[in-house]
Amino acid sequence: MENLRLRTILAIFFLLLAIVWVVPNAINTGKMWWPSQKKLNYGLDIQGGLHLVMGVDVAGVVNEGANRLVAS
Repeated sequence: MENLRLRTILAIFFLLLAIVWVVPNAINTGKMWWPSQKKLNYGLDIQGGLHLVMGVDVAGVVNEGANRLVAS
């Protein structure tokens, strides 16, 4: 029972810490006292500046498959 209570307290603590960390991104906390005045710095993937295209070399796959069949 003690272990469950400790885990619950830790979960609530870290949830509150995460809320304190994220609130300046949701509202303007300029004149209010807040532990973290800086906004989170988003990476390129979240800002929309990353475009990733993946493709398959079909001729290479067919050639490798044929080589495996010949070898077996």
